[in-house]
Amino acid sequence: MEETAENEIKKCDCIYGNMKDYYTHRNGESEDPRLNALKEEWFKGRNCLDIGCSSGILTINIAEKFNCQSMLGIDIDPDRVKDANLNLRKTVESISAENKTSLEFCKLSFLANVLVQVEETDLNLDKIVESESAENLEQGIDASSNDEEIPTRYLSDIVSFKQEDFLENEYDPLEQHYDTILCLSVTVWIHLNWGDDGIKTLFQKIWNMLLPTAIMNYQNIKIRPNKFVEILLEEIGFSELIHFSSVRNRHILVFQKGAI
Repeated sequence: MEETAENEIKKCDCIYGNMKDYYTHRNGESEDPRLNALKEEWFKGRNCLDIGCSSGILTINIAEKFNCQSMLGIDIDPDRVKDANLNLRKTVESISAENKTSLEFCKLSFLANVLVQVEETDLNLDKIVESESAENLEQGIDASSNDEEIPTRYLSDIVSFKQEDFLENEYDPLEQHYDTILCLSVTVWIHLNWGDDGIKTLFQKIWNMLLPTAIMNYQNIKIRPNKFVEILLEEIGFSELIHFSSVRNRHILVFQKGAI
């Protein structure tokens, strides 16, 4: 186990790695560097699950940046889930405020253009406004906001969080299945609390819940990394390791369940 994790555990009863804002606090950064290591094709239009979502900031950022069809974040700690729901609310409110400002700006720009037309043609203002239908107004707003398209789906309809013990809960793969499953900064804590059997149970459950050709993305925490890859490929049944990268001396591995 890393020394930083040991120091954090001494400060609180966090045997599952459920420290508040653990990753951000440890790196001293406002944006999670792992976000830049992820690819859009793993998430866009996909139903996703984030195991051990903590305060949900990365979960929300992924759903927003990559346009997931759905994103469920689960965590063993109810306090972290409360934090995640609070962060989701704040993000939705922030996006709504930005969109409202953008819409008002577009309306003002449209009216400014109408006034310019009046000055240039010396026509009556009422006649100009009447000639512009509501449809034209909407088109004008859309055209001036192409660079920052206002989303048609609310983030709160895409992202959700709930308290759940993934290892202990029973799942029906026919009822609960996903295109992409994230398991970041979690395996070390599962290994510490449940040992080798816990790790194998985790990987097997993930495999069962993934759709054919789906993707599992997990962060290797330097505990027997070669063994983890061997278990995933040879024992669990993943077909191949399709991506490998490092963020802050931690490896991110992406496995494909079946051939595309």
